[in-house]
Amino acid sequence: MVDGDVCDDEDVRFPHAVLVVLLYILFFTAVVTRSCFSLSLIICTHQYKLVYFD
Repeated sequence: MVDGDVCDDEDVRFPHAVLVVLLYILFFTAVVTRSCFSLSLIICTHQYKLVYFD
């Protein structure tokens, strides 16, 4: 019975921890994606200028 109670407590805490981790991962991914998109946009624009305005 005691072991079952401990497992129940862990089950209650576990999803919360996972939720926090997922939020951090989601935020980090969004920041990285945005940075990479901006970077690729700058590179593409730079290459476009090199090709067409050289």
